[in-house]
Amino acid sequence: HPPAESTPVCTVPSSFEKPTLSKTDLQSKSNEELSNMVLTGQIKDHQLEKLLDHHRAVDVRRLAFDSKLSSVGCGGALTDLPSGPSLDYSRVFGANCEIVVGYVPLPVGMVGPLTLNGRSVYIPMATTEGCLVASTNRGCKAITQGSGATSVI
Repeated sequence: HPPAESTPVCTVPSSFEKPTLSKTDLQSKSNEELSNMVLTGQIKDHQLEKLLDHHRAVDVRRLAFDSKLSSVGCGGALTDLPSGPSLDYSRVFGANCEIVVGYVPLPVGMVGPLTLNGRSVYIPMATTEGCLVASTNRGCKAITQGSGATSVI
């Protein structure tokens, strides 16, 4: 038998598109308004850096996450997490971390010398794990005594 007739639900493809937000519109809004837009799904939290300057994106995201954390009894959990101007978020965006809400200073230890590609190198390690630097240093010593390591990119 012949196929049944069908009527399109919508004949205008543009009706499926979500309204776009201009950067100018967003810049005129307060951080609280932008945070509410994140919480209601009008803006995705991972898109904030594309729409705002990087520092403001972090501020807005912190407000949104503070609201989310408050709803589970952990409001203010980000208060002591540094987020100020001492970190250049434009260098972090797209490289080191996504959905940034702040940063933490980490102690840095040095390991080495390690013979790598025939050269003696020292390696800084940022960590909070006890004994990791000492253990890595022992590994460097063993590798170096065994004629070193070769890296290939």
